[in-house]
Amino acid sequence: MRWRLLVMRLGSAVLTLTGLLASFAPGAAGAAERTSEGQPACEERSFGADVGIKVTVSCRDIDGRVVTVLLVKGDIETGDDRTFRQALLAADSNDVLVSFASAGGDLAAGIAIGRAIWLSEAATVVEDAECASACALAWLAGRPRYMAPRAAIGFHAPWRDNGTKPEASTAGSAVVGGYLRDLGLTSEAIRYINEPGPDELRYLTFDDAEALNIAVRRWTGGGEPVAGIVPPEKAPAVGTAFRDCDACPEMVVVPAGTFMMGSPDDEAGRQEDESPRHEVRLAAPFAVGRTEVTFDEWAACVAEGGCNDEDGSRDDAGWGRGTRPVINVSWEDARAYADWLSLKTGRAYRLPSEAEWEYAARAGTTTPYGSGATLDAEDANVDGEKTVPVGSYPANGFGLLDMHGNVWEWVADCYADSYRGAPGTGAAVSPPGCDWRVVRGAGWNTTAPENMRTAFRLRRFAESSRDSLGFRVARALGSDGEAARGAP
Repeated sequence: MRWRLLVMRLGSAVLTLTGLLASFAPGAAGAAERTSEGQPACEERSFGADVGIKVTVSCRDIDGRVVTVLLVKGDIETGDDRTFRQALLAADSNDVLVSFASAGGDLAAGIAIGRAIWLSEAATVVEDAECASACALAWLAGRPRYMAPRAAIGFHAPWRDNGTKPEASTAGSAVVGGYLRDLGLTSEAIRYINEPGPDELRYLTFDDAEALNIAVRRWTGGGEPVAGIVPPEKAPAVGTAFRDCDACPEMVVVPAGTFMMGSPDDEAGRQEDESPRHEVRLAAPFAVGRTEVTFDEWAACVAEGGCNDEDGSRDDAGWGRGTRPVINVSWEDARAYADWLSLKTGRAYRLPSEAEWEYAARAGTTTPYGSGATLDAEDANVDGEKTVPVGSYPANGFGLLDMHGNVWEWVADCYADSYRGAPGTGAAVSPPGCDWRVVRGAGWNTTAPENMRTAFRLRRFAESSRDSLGFRVARALGSDGEAARGAP
């Protein structure tokens, strides 16, 4: 297959999601019918004509959870992005999986479909089929993206003619590169996708994806179409502890509230990147892992193919596994675990934002540490020799354990050297293409008291992993807690 691009006219080809929402307002033709409970119905519907893609919208039972699936078949023609958006809006669901089976097509339309997927935070998958050229670009926008072992996902540079680059096609490469940068892909990945050579398709392998930092999950789902809906969640009461599955981490419901994020000017050990101190309002209760994710909990994700672990076990440094916190995990590893929990349970698991983490760690305190003015060996596993089983030290005021010590914890945010312009809502600051991520809370080997403080921030490369670095998860509650997606 080859790219069908001579001149990129992306500006006219790409319709914004806002414009489409206006043209498909409630009551317009093609809108989904609803059940008496106000949830989207699951009758199978099809969109598209004889030429171009056909999109079938249905529900499938995937690993015991009902998911809205958009099955895309056929070559992507000019204007098919509108067909896709019609199907996406008619799906009327926050829990969407786009399954591709398309040999390729018009590049501009493929990018436009990808942008719609990115904005909707839908997941994508190629099951046992081919998805090439324009289709592969659309698939890349999934959050998360999945690939079955027998899937064929092919990339071809948007130029040919015996290895030369005609002017118009060079412009096409630039547009593709810009789109891929918007998705947060690295320069190496963009070169791989955008310029594989003029002769043959290059098919992505799991090894390629790992080497290029393209987050790809192995597809283990399946299931037949069903008539059903994901049941809404009644948000549990503040302080409640719960698990969404036997292998899931225990979660604690943290109350809504307002706090001052950062450190006051007179706090000993204060760092410049902890300022300006500012008010943050968490408008709704949310759930936080009672402890850091353990080796046992990580192993369940590996066993089901949600976490990438080639040798089947993360290095435990010889300290033991079980209920010790999982270590030697990167930021992407932590995100993969949250994505797996989301698909497994139908609830919106993620890494906590930096603001959510500090709010949960403070638990109403304004002192340098959750324990007060000081932190010693009776309060947390710091200045020690190795990790210990989670929950070995007293809980804080919200019932959370090990917010100080044991392991540093990844959060969702990209590192910034100050809080200037930081949102006051508790939202994560995570622009595409971020290399440095934030870790909080100190580890077992932290010796400096100033680095153990609640406000202290440390930056790490997203790809880095250490024996003092782990994570815990968070999730939204109620109707906002259903079917969240991760980033690429």
